[in-house]
Amino acid sequence: MASHKFFSITVLTTLLSLCANALSRTEYNCSSQKVNLTIYYDTLNPYCEEFIVYELPKAFELELMHIINLRLVPYGNAYIQEPNNTISCQNGPAECYLNSIEACVISIWPDVVCSYFIISLTVMQNKHFKFIHCVAWQNLGRLQLKEDAWKSCSKITMLSDKPVSNCYKSGYAKKLLLRYANETKHLDPPHTNVPWVVINKRPLYYDYKNFVSYVCEAYQGHPKPSACTTPIFSSAKKSNSTHLHIYYYLLHLMSCAAFLIN
Repeated sequence: MASHKFFSITVLTTLLSLCANALSRTEYNCSSQKVNLTIYYDTLNPYCEEFIVYELPKAFELELMHIINLRLVPYGNAYIQEPNNTISCQNGPAECYLNSIEACVISIWPDVVCSYFIISLTVMQNKHFKFIHCVAWQNLGRLQLKEDAWKSCSKITMLSDKPVSNCYKSGYAKKLLLRYANETKHLDPPHTNVPWVVINKRPLYYDYKNFVSYVCEAYQGHPKPSACTTPIFSSAKKSNSTHLHIYYYLLHLMSCAAFLIN
C-alpha cells in the first residue's frame, strides 16, 4: 500500500540518516537529469491546501521523488507595501505568519534525494514536505485553533519547533519571504493563480493536478519510472492515497488534542 510505503520511507530516512554522515561526498550521486518541480502557494488558500494534501503526495506514492527536484515557495499572492517592505497576504496576517513559519522550516530542513551506492538504497530527506503537508491538512480541516498550532506538526514530524521560532523572531523569516517575493515577482510568465505549479520553467496553469504526467514527459533519463510507463493510474493508487490522508488525520487529531490540553 502506498501509505505504508510513505510511512516506511519516513522510518527508513531516520535510520539511514545516522549512517549517511559517515559517507563521503564521493560515495553518493544525485542525478543531474531530475525534473524541477516548483510550487508557488499560499498557506491558507484552499486550492493550495487541497493540492498539497491530496495531489502532491502522488510524487511519493508513485515513487517519483528520485527524478524530481521539489521546491515549495510559500508566498503566492502576497504583496509588499512600501516604504517599509511590509508583507501583506491575501488571507490576512495569519497567512503571512504561516508563510513565515514554513519558509523557516524549508530553510532549516532542506530536502535532498540521493542514491547511496554503497548500500544500494535511496535516501529521501523530505522533512519539510511532511511538515507542510501536516499544516495544510490542519488548515484544510480547520484544526488550526491557535496561532501556534503548527507546533503540533513539529511533534508529528519530529522537527524541533525551537529553531523555527528563533528563525521567525529573529527576523530571518522576513528575509526569506522577501527573497520569495522577488522570485515570484520575476516569474515569466507571471503567475495568474495559486497554486502556481512550474515544471522546468513551464507553468501548468490550471492543469496543475496533472503534474505527474508533465513530470514524466519532462524526464529525459532512462529507464523511466514505472509510474511513467503505466497508461492509467489505477483506482488502487487513489485508494492508497486516501489511506495516507486518514493516517495523517488520526495523527493530527491526537496531536491537536494533546496541544490543546497542554
